[in-house]
Amino acid sequence: MIWPDGSVHHVQAVSHTTYDSEGQPLRMLGVNYDLTEQVRITQELASQKALLDTVLGHIDAHVYMKDRQGRYVYVNPPVAALFGRPIEQILGHTDRELLPLGEAEALTGGDTQVFDQGGTLTLEEHLRDPDGQERLFLSEKLLLQRPGQDDCLIGFSKDVTEARRRAAELEELRHRTERLALEL
Repeated sequence: MIWPDGSVHHVQAVSHTTYDSEGQPLRMLGVNYDLTEQVRITQELASQKALLDTVLGHIDAHVYMKDRQGRYVYVNPPVAALFGRPIEQILGHTDRELLPLGEAEALTGGDTQVFDQGGTLTLEEHLRDPDGQERLFLSEKLLLQRPGQDDCLIGFSKDVTEARRRAAELEELRHRTERLALEL
């Protein structure tokens, strides 16, 4: 509806009609609800969610959330790519359902620590990618406590495999250079 001042309002109308014994209407009661603020808030939340999804979908990190039972409640696209599955096939499942047992147990140990002790945990984690290559991740996990909602774990994992490989190559090169310098 458009108000006299030109502003647009969203209204929901609810009515009830009472009929006589012959089916003729006797009276009608109705109520109009102004839903404008609710619609505005819903649109604002949708806009914020779209922005957050865009950011989390394009950062160079694997971002995920798990409930206390270890079920994924959120994963960004890099997590889905690492698991080689669509997001919909990950949500609601645990690491034990998605990964080989050894990898799953390694991941859930850190998760349990975060849920038991709170705070933030930074650790290295090893996972195989869909091609079977072992990847090394530097992960930060923390307990997210939200008013009126169950606690959950939120994790940020960065693939540091190539950086570690390059660091090892540089260290080997440094050792070779030192040996050559001693030989001269």
